Amino acid sequence: PVVALALLVFLISNLTRAYRWRLLFLKERIPVIRLFLIENMGQGLNNLLPVRIASEATQFTLLTLRDRVSRGTALATLGMTRVMDIWANSLLLAGSLLFVPGAGQFARYAAGSLLFSLLLLILVRFVSWGSRGLPILRRLPLLSTFAASVAELEKRKDRLVASLAASVAVWVILGLSGWIVARSMGINLSLAQVVLVILATIFFATSIPSLPGAVGTFEAAMVYVMGIFDVDKNLAFPYALVMHAL
Repeated sequence: PVVALALLVFLISNLTRAYRWRLLFLKERIPVIRLFLIENMGQGLNNLLPVRIASEATQFTLLTLRDRVSRGTALATLGMTRVMDIWANSLLLAGSLLFVPGAGQFARYAAGSLLFSLLLLILVRFVSWGSRGLPILRRLPLLSTFAASVAELEKRKDRLVASLAASVAVWVILGLSGWIVARSMGINLSLAQVVLVILATIFFATSIPSLPGAVGTFEAAMVYVMGIFDVDKNLAFPYALVMHAL
């Protein structure tokens, strides 16, 4: 029953992620469930590869060929979802330094993430500006439509803020799923600590080449991060197996 509840919460997290993506479509009316399926198809293919390069390509192909979304819009929304994830991660990492005991070891990662977020913000502004004045974009139709879509999104601050809030909610709900499992296994971590554990684990496990599905890499990363919070390896390893299965 505990694993079933954790899985249900995990799926709610994925639905929230799809809703976050839906907020970035300004004209197209694509159902959240459809985006949920597209996103998980891409992630599923990623699990078959040692290097995670299939997700965005799969999602882009499905959006443009099956759902008839313009290539510029597809690229813009896919790119902006990644930007939102990085901004959300930066906010959560920065917040953890203030409110999560033992999170001080993540200070340099938080600083790097905040710097990268600022660079992405500058890039978004540059692309938005370029849509109105760079001659090279007129010669490259895909880049031109991409820049125009980014410019339209950049004007809709309400959608961007809502998408960022949903991105933060994705990680918090995902952390709640992990917290439910942790409590059932007698692991005394707070919800904020579990969010940080999952965030750091996924970052490390997906940043380096590994076996398909990040088998072994995921578990090693999670055991290491949980060790920062003084969780015994004899508890951390089976917990990592359950979370990876979820």
